[in-house]
Parts: sequence; C-alpha cells; structure tokens
Amino acid sequence: MGIEHSKIAKKREDVEMKHKETEGDVLSTRERYLTLCVPLHKAALKGDWEAAESLFKKDHTLVKARITEGGETALHIAALQGHDYFVANLLYLMDKSGTEIQNDKGSTALSFVAAAGHFDIAKRMVEKNRKLPTIHGKGDNDDDEVITPLYMAVLLGHNDVAEYLLCYSDFESWTTKDQIALLTTSIDSGLYGVAKSIVDQYPMLAVEKDSNDETPLEVLAKKPLSFCGSNQGFWTNISSTILRYMKLNTSHEQLAPSDDVYTLFDCLWNHGIRQEDVESAQVVGNTSKLLFVAAESGNDGLLVVEKIVQPSYRNMRNVAGQTPHDLFLAEHEKLMKDGEKLMKQTAKSCMLVTMLIATVVFTTAFTVPGGYNNNNGLPILQKNKLFMVFPISEAIATLASLTSMLMFLSILTSRYAETDFLNSLPFWLVIGVAALFVSIVAMMVSFCTCLLFYEHGWAAITSLLVFFASVPIIFIILKYPLLVTIMRCTYGCQWLFGSNNRL
Repeated sequence: MGIEHSKIAKKREDVEMKHKETEGDVLSTRERYLTLCVPLHKAALKGDWEAAESLFKKDHTLVKARITEGGETALHIAALQGHDYFVANLLYLMDKSGTEIQNDKGSTALSFVAAAGHFDIAKRMVEKNRKLPTIHGKGDNDDDEVITPLYMAVLLGHNDVAEYLLCYSDFESWTTKDQIALLTTSIDSGLYGVAKSIVDQYPMLAVEKDSNDETPLEVLAKKPLSFCGSNQGFWTNISSTILRYMKLNTSHEQLAPSDDVYTLFDCLWNHGIRQEDVESAQVVGNTSKLLFVAAESGNDGLLVVEKIVQPSYRNMRNVAGQTPHDLFLAEHEKLMKDGEKLMKQTAKSCMLVTMLIATVVFTTAFTVPGGYNNNNGLPILQKNKLFMVFPISEAIATLASLTSMLMFLSILTSRYAETDFLNSLPFWLVIGVAALFVSIVAMMVSFCTCLLFYEHGWAAITSLLVFFASVPIIFIILKYPLLVTIMRCTYGCQWLFGSNNRL
C-alpha cells in the first residue's frame, strides 16, 4: 500500500509540474507578444526601420514571426503599407522561405503588395524569390477560384503590377476554370491589355464560360463606358479630351484607352469564330446573346442595332403587336414625364433669376458712373483706363441674360417628344445655365468696376474682388453637378450613335 501511495503522489507531482510549466510558457508567450510583437507591428505600420531593427537584434526570430491575429508577418504589413525602404532591409535579413510565409487566409506578402498596387515592392520581392507569384491560397469556399498575387492585382485593377506578375505566375499550369476567371476579371476591371495578352497566348479561352456562365465577350459587352470615343474625328477627340479633363466620365472603374477595348473585342471575336469545335449555329446564337447583353447594359458601342438589322425588321411587331419604337415609348413613358417635370422646374427657377439680372443690367446700362459732361455729352470718366470695362461687361451681361432667357423659354414651350430629350432639350438647358453664369459674372464685373472708380487703395480693391468673386463661385458649386450630369449623358458618349464598321 505504501508503494502504491508513493506512485500516486509521484504522478500528482508530475502533473502539477507540467501544469506549472504550461502556465509559465503561456505567460512567457504573452509577455513576448506584448513586448516584441506589438512594437514590431507598430514599426511595420509606420515604416520605422530603426525601431524594427532594434527588435530584431533582441530576437532574430521576429524576422519571420507571425505578429498579428490573422497570421501576418512584418513583411505582410510593411509591404501592404508601401514602405519600400523597410521592405528592402527586411528582405535582406530573411531567406527565401521567409517571403513564402502565408497568413491564415493563405496569402503571402506578395498578394498584399499586388492588392495595394505597389509595383516597385512587387518587383523587389519577385527578384528575391521567383517562386512567390506561383504561391496561392483559396477563397472562403473550396469551390472558389485560386487566389494568387496576379489575381489580386487584376481584381483591384492595378495594370502595371498585373502585367509584371503575368510573366512569373506559371499561368499555363492553372486549371481552365482559374484561367477563365482571371480573364473575365481582367475585363471587368478594365485591364484590357492584360486580357488581350492572355487571349493571344490561350485562344481557347475566348469561348470558355466562367462561374457566372458568361463568356469574355459577354463580360466585355457589359462595359458601355469603355467604348466611348475611339478612332474619332478631330473635334470628337477634342471634346473627349475636354470631358476627360473635366472628369465627366466619372466611374468606380479604371478605364483603359478605348483603342485597347476595341482591340480586345476584335481579338476575342476573331479567336472565337476560328475555334474548330464551334459550329456556325453556335456562333449565331452567341452573337444574338451578345447583342442582348449589350442592349441590357446600355452598351451602344457594340450595337449601332437599328442599322445592322434588315430594314424589314425595323417595323416588325412582337406578340403584343408592338413595334420596337412603340415598345421604347411604352417602357420610357414614366421616365419622359419625370424628365419633363424636372426640366420645367429647373427652367422656371433659372428664368426668374435671368429676368431679374436682365432688368438690373438693362437699367444700369443707362446710368454711367461719374455722369456726363454737360458741354459735349460724353462720359466724364471716359479717359480712365477702367472705364471701358463697364460698357463691355454691361453689354455681355445683357446679351447673356437675354440668351439665357430665350433658352429657358424654349424649354418651357417645348413639345417634349422623345427626340427632344436626345439633343434639343439638353442643349437648351446647358446653354441657358452657362449663359446665366456668364451674365452673373459680367454683372459682378460691371458692379466692381463702378466701385473701383471711388476706391483706390489696394486693401479696398482686394476686398471688393474677393467678396464679389464669391458669388460666381457659389453658382459654380451649386450648378456644376447639374451641368456635368447633362453633358456626360448627352455628349459624353455622343459618338456611340454614329456609324461603326467594326462589327
């Protein structure tokens, strides 16, 4: 019995000892995290290499240690933040295996760099380890596409990084599913040069379908803004440049040059119809589906439709007895009524201001500052250099206000037919608002000129100019969004309705 009791006591001592050792390990791990990992995390976020270097001297294993809850290393964090100097020094300290460490989602530091679009850092990391672009993780589900650095760069629209990684990603070893996913994603992100490079190397992908059951051409057909303004005339190129400068074609996507999108379209189309296993009936069916997809997306760049169908089809009726024109009017009837209401309200509001300006300017034109000379009837201040500014600005204000009034009157008396919404109504509104702005500016100039005849100090002149210049600026702030919307919708893609022989 004594021997058995001693064995039991021995086991208890061993268990207690192991428990104390485990508690000690936990405490030491916690202390290490707080004293080393947290400061390293902060240093990597800020790009503070001196602070990080002092921590590495204390514990060299921190170079490859996971320092976040998500399993990221200092290289992940610094690379994502774009700290090139920090990353360069860190790469010098670590071996190739350190650059291959993946976080809990299976992403390497290169994936972070690709997602952020830091080209120089991506190039530096690939030069350190050529294997990095081929290391990939998986999505949340097993059926998700392979998540590679190249895919991340394409997904977030970083063209330069994507083109660079495409050469090192071992794309030919990918499954067809992953290849077509990258191709359609590059099209969706507007990276048409990358997409064309893929199709040129792997023509069979031109007719493959992705997880959404869409071919590359169908994805491209859903990009109407990308087909704006290529191979146009002189004035069209100028107008597109002005619109781009004014940022009228705002969008969440990054648009590639329009020539690239048409080149990609030609490439996809040519490779698609040359596939030996694609029958003619299938080509016709795919073309019809492509036209419907483009129509649903508002992509007139791939449609010029009324012009490419047979003339007899233009007045054919559907099962409801409607022609295409009848169907168009029925579908847009509510939109036309809402547009008419909005146009009239805007015209009435602006016309009231225009009439007020015209009245004031017309009356002021006969009141010359300083009065007239009783001997010859000429203005007394005509020898002043600033005097000519007054009649010129008055004339401009009067002409602009009358022009604006005429434009708004035309809007109020319009018949509001469907063709009027295409050109005349937007044109009248743009000219009316622009003329109203010119009349306000000219009125402010004439008013300031009158005051300057009686104020000669620089302080007074500066105060006057700053004070009265705020009125046109406020007008621009309030009305600029309206002008931008009208011009983008009316003229931003105007050339899409012209003839196009690309199809």
